Amino acid sequence: MITEKQWKIFVDCKGDADIIFRSARKKEQALMEGFDWGLIWELLQDLHMLYNDLLSEEYKKKTLAKFESLECEPLVRDKIVEYAKNLNVREKPSRSFWRKWW
Repeated sequence: MITEKQWKIFVDCKGDADIIFRSARKKEQALMEGFDWGLIWELLQDLHMLYNDLLSEEYKKKTLAKFESLECEPLVRDKIVEYAKNLNVREKPSRSFWRKWW
C-alpha cells in the first residue's frame, strides 16, 4: 500500500530510487523498502497518455484497471491523478514543479 509519506518521499526525490538510497535518512530508506518505483513510473506515464487521449480503448481499459488495483490511500490516489495529468515527459521538471505536489 502506498502511503502519503511514501508519495511525499517519491516526489521529493524526483522519482529517482537512487537518490533515496544514497542521500535519505535511514528512516526514509526503511519506509521506501519494497516500494515498486518501476510500477509507479509506468502507471504515471500511462495515466498521462490516457488523460491526453493518446491510448487505444483497449489500453485505456487496462490502464484504468491497473490504477484501480493499486493499493494506496485515497489522498494519494488523487495526488497520483493530478501528478499524471500535469506530467511533462519532454523536459526535466524543475525543483519548484516537484515541490508543488506536496
